[in-house]
Amino acid sequence: MKYRSEIDGLRALAVIPVILFHSGFESFSGGYVGVDVFFVISGYLITTIIISEIFQDKFSLINFYERRARRILPALFFVSIITLIISPFILVSEQIMDLGQSLFSISVFASNYFFYTEIDYFNEFSLLNPLLHTWSLAVEEQFYIFFPLLLIALTRFGKRYIYILSAILLVCLLSLFASVELASINRDFAFYSLHTRAWELMIGAIASVLLYANYIRPTKQSNYFIINEILLLISLMILLLSFTLFTSSTLHPGLMTLMPVMATFFIILYANQKSFVGTLLGHNALVKIGLWSYSLYLIHYPIYSYIDIYFDFINTNERTAIKITIIPLIF
Repeated sequence: MKYRSEIDGLRALAVIPVILFHSGFESFSGGYVGVDVFFVISGYLITTIIISEIFQDKFSLINFYERRARRILPALFFVSIITLIISPFILVSEQIMDLGQSLFSISVFASNYFFYTEIDYFNEFSLLNPLLHTWSLAVEEQFYIFFPLLLIALTRFGKRYIYILSAILLVCLLSLFASVELASINRDFAFYSLHTRAWELMIGAIASVLLYANYIRPTKQSNYFIINEILLLISLMILLLSFTLFTSSTLHPGLMTLMPVMATFFIILYANQKSFVGTLLGHNALVKIGLWSYSLYLIHYPIYSYIDIYFDFINTNERTAIKITIIPLIF
C-alpha cells in the first residue's frame, strides 16, 4: 500500500479538535466530529489493505486480525493499566467499580454498548469515566471483525470491483438510513452503535475501491486540476467549519454528519502532493501529529477526566484553563 502523507495530516486534523473539545474549549464545540473523520480514514485504509491482498491472493484472516491486534491493543492496554493504577488516588469506590466494568467491556470489544447503558456522551458527567472515549475503538474493532468476512464472501462470486462497490454502497445507505431514523428516537443508541456508524466507515471503503480500481485517477489537464483544487479547498473549509459549528445539540450522527464525512471523502479521493490541500496536509508538523494521533487520542481523555474529578471544587473555566495548559504534557 502506497504511503500517503496527507492521510496522516488528515489524522492530525481530526485529533486536535477532539482534544480541544474535551478540554472544554468553546470555539471547538464540534471537535467531537474528529472521531467521524477517523472512521472514514479507517474505512479507507482497512479496505485498501484487504482488497489489495485479496486480489493478490495473499489475504489471511488470521494475519489480518493479528496485525490489527498489534496495532491497537498494546497502547490501549498500557493506557488502561495506567488509568487503573492511578484510580485509587483520585476515584471513590463506586467510580473504581465503574472503571472496572469499563475495562471488562473494553477487553471484549463492547465498550460502546456498555457506555450506551451508562453515560450520555454530551452531558456534564461524561468526563467522570476516564475510559469513555474507548467507545469509538470498540466500533472500529467490531468493524474489523465483520468487514473482512463481507469482502471475502463478495469475492467468492468473482474478483470484480463492481460487486464490492455495490455491496459497500448498499450497506452504507442502509446504515445511514438507520442512523438518521434512530438519532431522532434514541440519540444515545445511534451515537454509540456500530450499525449507525458503519456508513461512515463505508464511505472510506468506497473511496478505497474507487482509487484502487482506478475509477478515480489523477489528471494533469488544467481545467480538471483547477476543479479538483476548488473541491479540495471547499472540503477542507467544510471540515474545519464542522469543528466549530457543530454543538452538543446537533442531531449527530445524522444528515448533518454528511458534511464532515463527505468532506473527508473528497480529501481522500483527490488530495495528493501536487495539490495545495495535499501539500498542506503533508506538512511535516501535521504528519508527525498524525503519526501520534492514536496515542494522543488514547491518553488525553483519562488525563482530562482525572483533572475534572480531582479539581471538582473549581469552576469549569478554570479546569479548561488547566487542560489547555497541559496539552504539551499530553504530547
